[in-house]
Amino acid sequence: MMMMMIKTQPLWLILITYIGIFITLKRVISLLKWVFITFIRSSKNLKSYGSWAIITGATDGIGKAFAIQLAEKGLNLILVGRNSNKLQTVSNEIQLSSPGTKIKRVVFDFSGDISAGVAGVEEAVKGLDVGILINNVGITYPAARYFHEVEESVWMNIVRVNLEGTTKVTRAVLKGMVDRKRGAIVNIGSGAAIVVPSHPLYAIYAATKAYVDQLSRCLYVEYKHLGIDVQCQVPLYVATQMVSKAASIEKSSMFIPTADDYARAGVRRIGIGLDWTEKGLDWTGQDWIMLKKKKKKTMELEDFTIPIVTAIGFISVLKSSVKFLRWVWVMFLRSPKNLKEYGSWAVVTGATDGIGKALAFELASKGLNLVLVGRNPSKLQTTSMEIISSSSSVEVKTLVVDLAKCSGKQIVEIIDKEIKGLDVGILVNNAGLAYPYPRFFLDVDLELMEDIFKVNMESATWMVLSVLPGMLRKKKGAILNIGSASSTIVPSYPLFTLYAATKAYFISSLSLLPLYNWIPVFVATKMTKLKESSIFIASPETYSKASVRSIGYEQICTPYWAHSLQWFIANALPDTLLNWGILSYFVAVNKVAKLKESKKKAEQQKTVVDESN
Repeated sequence: MMMMMIKTQPLWLILITYIGIFITLKRVISLLKWVFITFIRSSKNLKSYGSWAIITGATDGIGKAFAIQLAEKGLNLILVGRNSNKLQTVSNEIQLSSPGTKIKRVVFDFSGDISAGVAGVEEAVKGLDVGILINNVGITYPAARYFHEVEESVWMNIVRVNLEGTTKVTRAVLKGMVDRKRGAIVNIGSGAAIVVPSHPLYAIYAATKAYVDQLSRCLYVEYKHLGIDVQCQVPLYVATQMVSKAASIEKSSMFIPTADDYARAGVRRIGIGLDWTEKGLDWTGQDWIMLKKKKKKTMELEDFTIPIVTAIGFISVLKSSVKFLRWVWVMFLRSPKNLKEYGSWAVVTGATDGIGKALAFELASKGLNLVLVGRNPSKLQTTSMEIISSSSSVEVKTLVVDLAKCSGKQIVEIIDKEIKGLDVGILVNNAGLAYPYPRFFLDVDLELMEDIFKVNMESATWMVLSVLPGMLRKKKGAILNIGSASSTIVPSYPLFTLYAATKAYFISSLSLLPLYNWIPVFVATKMTKLKESSIFIASPETYSKASVRSIGYEQICTPYWAHSLQWFIANALPDTLLNWGILSYFVAVNKVAKLKESKKKAEQQKTVVDESN
């Protein structure tokens, strides 16, 4: 009967109706999947991963609750925390409730000497069948505050604990899991970075948790084939000491679970799915009664089914049409802002090559004076002379700064000295560092890891802190951060895990700042090793022209029209397909690069032998 009614309608109405049916089915399937995951699907046998579990931040809140739950599942524990007395107390409590549990304790202050702490973890796991790692340790601000008001020691500790510590402990434990070809890594993320579009007044905390999310996604794809499950569990508010201090939440409720309730649900999800939020804890009997009533009402109003799904289809088509028209307006018709209204000077990092150099030229063509920041003095001088010859009316200053080697204080001192008295209206954070070729997480040496952290995150943060006070005083300015499709457009970017994770750092957090994140896909630069440009592979010049037109508008955007089409296509494809394609491609590139590297080393060794003879 329903199909007969549909067939009698005009073609355009039939199409809209089918769109509505498709969208409704999609929503229903999502709901059924959620019900299955939350209430029906059985949890894994965690001992199949190994007989030991290691938990960081194990003396309070979620970490302690996870330890108790894992002990009840029969796992032995390695508890990691900074307070030896608390570790002993928790250990005693667990052994009272689970007397057969073996427990080792590692005193590790993540805000202190990370190398020494990681060495302690490596020693603790040596010879043990460690199957599960819970990366729970994390800190935030003592209270909500604007980005520029956060003390250096506070935000540096947040980066060190939430980001660097988590990464290095993962590296230390993952080695054994790879050897045994089994294991599960659970990184505790945050709704501040994943569920909400931004989390103002907790900028650095949200940024580090965005890093953790992307790290988890990439590691999941890199190591799934070796029997290792990696996931980012995403709590919203949980009644813990940290949440109590940060959000003044004292008691648990229907929507704010206790740490024990959260950990109980969290343990059930270990190894099941990549990225999820504990919305199951929000489910109540009242919700079930409401659903039953809705179902009954729907059956009684069966005749309204077609109009309802047609309305859903119409709304979807209308919404898509508005989005398309807005896209045409933004990409081709909207006029750019007058950039000199922000200020007469622009600071550009990584200004001697690729996108940075092209942006410098484009900003100069708009009449802005430039402060070029780079590590190579001769390249800076050459770029400066080229800009002056093409835009003779602008002034150009050059600053030699190696962002991978300078400390944060040195960066601020150098920048402050150079921009003192200048009307700086724009900062372009373009400097970035990636692997020389795709490689698995465990193959990244610590020196390269440290350099990527410093250039892509820490130095970028210091650059913002250098120019932001002046912008706040005059109440205008624009900070432009060059992001990456690796952390935004695709679900993961395996074999470039640290690069993708560091590029996620700024995306989710700084909504109250005059900060704009540009998301390039493929641009023909030295970093991408793409030599020729095309419609979908922009030249640095083409990308820069599009980028400058978008300054002052959307905070997160793909300013080049062809890149935004690629984003649309990527969103339409299943994550599984994208993950498989990216992984397969980078694994092939990795094999070729390793072969070239081994041949090069062999030739060098042969040369040394020949010279010695």
